[in-house]
Amino acid sequence: MAESIRRHGVLQPVRVRATGDGDYVLVAGERRYRAAVKAAVMELPAIVRPAGGGDQDEEDELLVEAVTENDLRVDLTRLS
Repeated sequence: MAESIRRHGVLQPVRVRATGDGDYVLVAGERRYRAAVKAAVMELPAIVRPAGGGDQDEEDELLVEAVTENDLRVDLTRLS
């Protein structure tokens, strides 16, 4: 994946959540993030979710997003 990112860039943005202190927490796209780091890419396209209250509802929503993204990739082949 790192070689593909070197050649073509990151084609699908990662998703991050802003924190209250100006940082970001990765929500989805860990493999893309790690491959981009390996490829020495300094900027990634990202969908930024606003900072939340950190309550259980927000944690549940983030977990559903992560599981959904992983589930969509289960039956992928090289041509999918």
